[in-house]
Amino acid sequence: MDIEFHYYVNYIIALKAGFTSKKADIIATAAQLVDDNIEINLIENNKGEIYKSYVSQTANILRPKDELFRIYPIFHFVPGDPFCISAQRKDGLMHILNTTPDNENARLLMEEALSSKNLYRIGIASHAYCDTWAHQNFTGYYSYFNGLSGVFEKAIPNIGHADAKHKPDLVSKVWLDERLSSVNEVVDNNRRFIKAASKLLDYYAKFNKKVIKDKAKFLNQLNKIFSIKGNKDYHYEKRIRKYNEISKKLSGNVIKDYKKYEWFESSVDVYHNESIFLPQLNYNEINYKWKDIDYQKSPYYLFCEAIKAHQKVGEDIFKDDKYDHLELNSW
Repeated sequence: MDIEFHYYVNYIIALKAGFTSKKADIIATAAQLVDDNIEINLIENNKGEIYKSYVSQTANILRPKDELFRIYPIFHFVPGDPFCISAQRKDGLMHILNTTPDNENARLLMEEALSSKNLYRIGIASHAYCDTWAHQNFTGYYSYFNGLSGVFEKAIPNIGHADAKHKPDLVSKVWLDERLSSVNEVVDNNRRFIKAASKLLDYYAKFNKKVIKDKAKFLNQLNKIFSIKGNKDYHYEKRIRKYNEISKKLSGNVIKDYKKYEWFESSVDVYHNESIFLPQLNYNEINYKWKDIDYQKSPYYLFCEAIKAHQKVGEDIFKDDKYDHLELNSW
């Protein structure tokens, strides 16, 4: 899924489930920031101590396997049930790392996040959970299992849904996954995304102890918006306006524009200590410092800590005996 679902749809689902606008903003921003968190930052505090952030996405799918394995199966391609009916393929192949919708591992990540009551973790886990619908039948690792036919596709490394490009992530998209059995090969993303929205609403409502009496009506509203076909700017902006109409009815406010550097810029300062005669030669280590002494309360720090907490739960998943035989590089 892309920003349309992870940010805008997630936001109005959070509102519908009883979260305030402020809390919905934290959840939705954290959910989308999972995709934009691509840089490891070293940040100094007032005591000279260095804090190191973790990435939850990579801008380059050709990164080393160990880094990919830490990121993709934990944040974007949570492995599920290889025997799932929706995973049946023409060639009969199965993969233990295959992503399947609403799977046990993704539910564990979601439930751990909700139990923590940490809004940043809830947003991060929501991203991974909902991606089990969009990314189903792909693995978060190098494998020919992910491969699609075609000259262009054969030239792309078989990582995640790289061969399918952005097709699995887009609202209103209908596409063909020729690997799947005939009854499953025509993929209507809207059907998948509505199911994800329904389950996410259930989780949020249960967390807030709220009964959604008009759930079917709300999901029908979403489905009508999803049915505004096309992914040109015009179609996208028309759908965003519709999400804002729902937001205004639920909270009195429209959804504020997403700014991927907002939390970072509000929490961190940039400083340079190199001399004009001895320039900084390590371009991968930009110098940062926290703006406030009490930086542990800043949104960027809280997001980074939530990323690490989510990763820890994800790592524990792979301690299960069924993954013991895998010969994967450690992270």
